[in-house]
Amino acid sequence: MADELWSADLGPVVCVVGARPNFMKMAPILRALSAHQPAVPALLVHTGQHYDNDMSDRLFVDLRLPHPDINLEVGSGTHAVQTADVMKRFEPVLDSQRPSCVLVVGDVNSTLAGSLAPANAVASPSSGMARRHRGWSPTSLPGCSRGTRCVPRNAGHLLRPTSSWTA
Repeated sequence: MADELWSADLGPVVCVVGARPNFMKMAPILRALSAHQPAVPALLVHTGQHYDNDMSDRLFVDLRLPHPDINLEVGSGTHAVQTADVMKRFEPVLDSQRPSCVLVVGDVNSTLAGSLAPANAVASPSSGMARRHRGWSPTSLPGCSRGTRCVPRNAGHLLRPTSSWTA
């Protein structure tokens, strides 16, 4: 089915990561995109939210993640500063790459910023899985992070891993 949906004139899938939870969730997705025949073009963008060797470089090796195509190098900051810096640095990437969609996973600052910056399609597997639970809504989780509450509202595509999951 993906062969029918994927066209050579579509831009890449821009995959946004920034912190350990993102790396772990994105690794199998990137492998699946590259294993698809023909391979689905993907561009890996690391925001730099986690930037030290133990929290970033070593995990890329351990998880067999490819070296990021782009590193935004945002570094540390408050929630607002870090999210704003990712958005400011990510927007020119979107303008130059013209992605078919932006894929975000998890609920960290990089996920939120990655879901806010694009003017086109945003997809979120994490949000799709959260929606599986009956009675779930972004406002029903007051103790959860801003990403958990906001990303489902921004993402146009809430993905689930299999058809056996129900919303």
